[in-house]
Amino acid sequence: MRDINPELLLALCIHTENKEIRLKRLQAMVELFPDFAQAYNQIGILFSELNDLSGARDFYAKAIESNPSYLEAQRNYGDTLVELGDYENGIRVFLKIIELHPDDIISLLYMANLYFEVEKFTDALAFLQKVLKIDPNNESAHRLTETINQTLSSIDSGDQDSMKKFEQANTK
Repeated sequence: MRDINPELLLALCIHTENKEIRLKRLQAMVELFPDFAQAYNQIGILFSELNDLSGARDFYAKAIESNPSYLEAQRNYGDTLVELGDYENGIRVFLKIIELHPDDIISLLYMANLYFEVEKFTDALAFLQKVLKIDPNNESAHRLTETINQTLSSIDSGDQDSMKKFEQANTK
């Protein structure tokens, strides 16, 4: 039984459309291959699809425990922490990924988007500049940079309009 290729078995498992059957197959797989991180990660993805984020988090953690350098599981774990509202630890996961993998465009873009969402535009732009230094043609980075610049421009013009109204009101 140990002559089975776990990558091939995993491919067969994840291409099972029925989620219950897929879960049973993946669970059987981790019994056969308890150190196969990709299987734990796939169970985490399935739990996420089923909106069980706590279960997803736990399986991503098992994947990382099985293979601490498994980047996809680390990203999934960090993203799930953020989705669960544990922003501090989720961000910490992504910053650690970036520290160890400074060219990881996916994590850099993730951080840029997080900072954009909370209107920390300078921080978002810093991450986007790193992406564009690695991949000058990255469309996602260009789009978000443009969106931030437009937002900042409208804020600046809004501030100018407010200032003009304030000045006009005070000169009458």
